[in-house]
Amino acid sequence: MPGPRLQTTAFVLTRRPAKDGYLAHGAFSAEHGALHLMQRAPRAAAAQLPPLDLFDAAALDLQGGRGGRPWFVRG
Repeated sequence: MPGPRLQTTAFVLTRRPAKDGYLAHGAFSAEHGALHLMQRAPRAAAAQLPPLDLFDAAALDLQGGRGGRPWFVRG
């Protein structure tokens, strides 16, 4: 069963190295506070979304993980 969905604008504040095929980000949304984000690491030929960069203000479409944490960036 898929987790909850969330659409928000957030500022990317931290970025951690890719692990298990995902990039981990810390972000802050004025509406939802601190968010822990996971984004699929881009593969050379199949990149659909550009990776989030530090201090980006991004409009995000998110899918909640188990327990609402982390949020997965949809694309």
